[in-house]
Amino acid sequence: MSENHPNSYFHWGPYLHKAKLPEELCRDILSRGRKTRTDHSQNLAGVVERQYLLGEDDRKHIESVLQDPLWTYVRERARYHGEKSNVVSMRIDEVWINIMSPGDFNPPHNHIGGDVSFVLYLQIPDGLKEEYENNKSANAGPGTIEFYYGQPDSWVTSGHVILPEEGDLLIFPAQLIHFVQPYRTVGERISVAGNIVSLREEVLR
Repeated sequence: MSENHPNSYFHWGPYLHKAKLPEELCRDILSRGRKTRTDHSQNLAGVVERQYLLGEDDRKHIESVLQDPLWTYVRERARYHGEKSNVVSMRIDEVWINIMSPGDFNPPHNHIGGDVSFVLYLQIPDGLKEEYENNKSANAGPGTIEFYYGQPDSWVTSGHVILPEEGDLLIFPAQLIHFVQPYRTVGERISVAGNIVSLREEVLR
């Protein structure tokens, strides 16, 4: 005989958010990113030959066009955790472009200098999805980004793997460990990433 019992569950751990941005907006940001040549590699973990810091005008532009998804992240993160948000502003501290070639990768790392980070995918090699689907190894798969948190356990989801598509925007806590697998497909895998500093209500009092 079965009985119904009151029950509930709790959301905890990091909130990882995914949105889709318009193709036209991505083309505009890609055009801006391709014009910069300020090497940013010494400040980044990636084993990527071309990593460039975008200038102040481009930072402000990207901060402006990302306001809607950033505030959606703030709202949905608070809802996920059952909290009331006290964030009153979201400022992008810096933005850089990653132009990856076959064999490039990003080892496990987190971000410093912000509360929240983002990555926006602007260009994906045509054959990357096929390479991923044909992957026979036990790793996450070529060209993927993988996030993990806490200790692995058969009863716990401690990681998440994403094979990005053009226009995908991922927003996540800056301290969340993540890494990017290398790929062999001919072509560039291009993204812009940045760190966001939030201002909370209690700081203003």
